[in-house]
Formats: sequence, structure tokens, C-alpha cells
Amino acid sequence: MTHSRLDELYIGGGALAAVGAGILIRRLRKCDPEEIERRRRERVDRIGRLAQCEILDIVEGEPVTPAATKNARSASLIPPAPAPPRLLVVYRYTISRVSYEPTFPI
Repeated sequence: MTHSRLDELYIGGGALAAVGAGILIRRLRKCDPEEIERRRRERVDRIGRLAQCEILDIVEGEPVTPAATKNARSASLIPPAPAPPRLLVVYRYTISRVSYEPTFPI
């Protein structure tokens, strides 16, 4: 019995479809939340934590000045509100054993 190139493509396509269906069925299988959490903890235990973050300080900076009003009439009737202080969060995070310390204004 001789196989043509077309037969080989059909066989390969069928095998690929079967593997894809198996993967899809496995992914769609429902797990209870406890099982999902157990698997997550096992994975973290096996590969380690990917990232770690820690807040070092929160610093009060200079207030943000409000933008000038376009309507001069409404600006004269309503006094400007005091600007709230600007806060800076100083934190450090580590990814793959490399540590970063950016400062983020909030």
C-alpha cells in the first residue's frame, strides 16, 4: 500500500487535531478553588517567587498647582481651592534577583 503526500497531510492533521483536543479538554476541566490554590502554591514552591516588592517610605512633597481656568468670569466668582500635597511612594522590588528602587508620585 502506497501513501501519497496528501495522505500524510491528513494523518498529520488528524494527529494534530487529536492532541489539540486533548489539551483543550484538559484546560477546560473544572477544578475547585482549593485545588487551584494548592497547585499555585506547589508551583511557587517549585520555581520560587518571581517578584517581591516592599514599600520603604511615603514622602510628602510640594503641592500640585491647579491648572489655570479658561473662563475668567467663573474664576473671579469662585476662589481657588488649596492644592493637596503630593505624595511620593518610595519602594523596592526584586525580579530575578535584580533589585530596583524607583520613586512613584501619587
